[in-house]
Amino acid sequence: MKSSVLIIENDPQVLDTVKVMVEITGRHAIGVRTADAALTALSKQAFDVVPTSSLHVSTLKMIALPWLAKQVQPTTAVVLTAAGQPVDRTDLGSIDAFLPKPFSITDIARTIASLPQAQRAPQAPVPVAENV
Repeated sequence: MKSSVLIIENDPQVLDTVKVMVEITGRHAIGVRTADAALTALSKQAFDVVPTSSLHVSTLKMIALPWLAKQVQPTTAVVLTAAGQPVDRTDLGSIDAFLPKPFSITDIARTIASLPQAQRAPQAPVPVAENV
């Protein structure tokens, strides 16, 4: 059984690109663009990993999304993807890992593979590719 990844990204081009990147790593990927769509998906299906860049948006629901995801699915790993410097582990709160943008297929594959939640199913080898 493939591990399942819910990608939350408000930019449709980035969402499509990251979805393909995740699928290339051998995981099942579903992409959504809003907090409401993410919470609906989380209420209907179990996900091993949830990469999101949604912390830097103006709505409270999007800012609280990592915490809300953990309330719906406590064992799901939340990965923050954002431009900038890695954050200190103690500052992550409900976030399990930080993946700085731009990132490559190799970067996202390694980040997801490093999470205990992603160890549930065998995956394809980590490919090497260009940054998104």
